[in-house]
Amino acid sequence: MKPLRQTIRKLLRESLYFRRLKNMAMIRIPATGAGYMYILFYPELIDYLIENTGKYMDELARDEIGMIGMIKVKAHDKNWSGDGCMGAWEVKLSAVLDGFGPTMYDIVMGDSPNGLMADRQDVSEEAYDVWEFYSRNREDIQRKPLDWNKRQWTPAPTDDCDWGSDSQVWQQYNNWDDDTYDYIEDDPSVKKGDFLSDPLNWVYNRGPVPNRDILRYNGEEADKRLKADGYWDDREWKRFGQAFWESISNY
Repeated sequence: MKPLRQTIRKLLRESLYFRRLKNMAMIRIPATGAGYMYILFYPELIDYLIENTGKYMDELARDEIGMIGMIKVKAHDKNWSGDGCMGAWEVKLSAVLDGFGPTMYDIVMGDSPNGLMADRQDVSEEAYDVWEFYSRNREDIQRKPLDWNKRQWTPAPTDDCDWGSDSQVWQQYNNWDDDTYDYIEDDPSVKKGDFLSDPLNWVYNRGPVPNRDILRYNGEEADKRLKADGYWDDREWKRFGQAFWESISNY
């Protein structure tokens, strides 16, 4: 793990970017599985996409002209694990340039009616740093604890959820001994305090970020320009966002 003090300094700098959003644009595209893809960019991206419509999608995304980042979220699949997870949106994909990771997470939190939580299956080290920063240092963010669906310490089923990143990050940072137990849920020494010590096992939320209305308006105007000739549509946005994630994949 990166030194925490260095990470906190970096994230504190990043958290000051809200005032710059009025010069940016964001679109939100419906995604498969009751979710959304968010794309944050400078308006110059639209000029670049219009001028380079003949390029392959991975080339457009790799050039990163005017692009800031993308986040894909989805409603947690209750049919898959039989739990509620407080109805939070789950971050499935995220890739961000220029240190805008926490800013983008905050934007999506402000849109989510029931908050945001980490991917239950896989979380990168960079993304873990963001969740840890929220847990330890963001007093302006609302936090609610989840309940492990393998133990269920609380009676309400609505907060039952899988362990974030399938407990792999917690196991790594806490030297959990997998030679004794095949599965962490079989280890009786793992208690509620262990589960809640992991920042991936909380739901985070906040109100709308500053300049959100301007950001949305700029996104709508940019989207109209790009779709005016009939070539670009929401499917192209999703392909572009996916290609950008594949070229960056840093959050």
